[in-house]
Amino acid sequence: MEADQRLRVARLAAQRLTPATACASAEEAALAVIGIQAQDLRAAALALRSRVPGLTRAEIREAPLLRTWTVRGTVHLIAASDRPWLHALLAERNARVFGSRFERFGIVAEVKAMRGDAVELCSETPRDRASLLRALVERGHPSLEQGPINTFVPWLSSQGLIVTDIAGLLHAADPPPSVDHDEALTILGTRYLAGYGPCDATDLAKWSSLPHHPGAPSAGCCRPARRPRRMGHSGRADLPTARRLRHSHARAPYS
Repeated sequence: MEADQRLRVARLAAQRLTPATACASAEEAALAVIGIQAQDLRAAALALRSRVPGLTRAEIREAPLLRTWTVRGTVHLIAASDRPWLHALLAERNARVFGSRFERFGIVAEVKAMRGDAVELCSETPRDRASLLRALVERGHPSLEQGPINTFVPWLSSQGLIVTDIAGLLHAADPPPSVDHDEALTILGTRYLAGYGPCDATDLAKWSSLPHHPGAPSAGCCRPARRPRRMGHSGRADLPTARRLRHSHARAPYS
């Protein structure tokens, strides 16, 4: 088998897209790949089913998953237990990016004034984005234009104030428990290797949008904390065995 083909086969296995490494639940699938991209919730459900044989719609609805903005500032369907360390690693950066968009529109004061009412409204009853924006206008806040509309919920989410369920409804939330930034980096590196390897630190930097600085904790992203892995011809860390993959997320790091 040629090197390129071996690489493709290994990554399919890491992504849990082979019978030998398939997942047993929607939560395990989301844990395995550190979240499913979820701009379209129907497509996200299909991505889960491709990793979990026989997964039903009811099982997806009942799974402990939530929708929030993580790597690259994009929305993902993640295991609820992953929220604390992903928030610790990415929320400040994402909030800064989203906030800069409001600065360009010249409406920073306006959206900050909406924040408290938005959380209060979502604590009263879960609602979709359109319902939330209508309720804010009814409370006297200005109607947002298309650009700010698309940023408002991600901005709230990056502050830990809002999460979205599998049905797309917004819920008020408390910020997650604090996690040390270096600890979060270690979790990310270990989990990225398991779900996306063979890989190296540059791969992780591009995937996550986090900067890669030699010598920083993120630079060791593909070095496991406990046992060194041998390196393949590509210079990327080799993939864990199928057995280790199947059990690598048996316990979530935070709940």
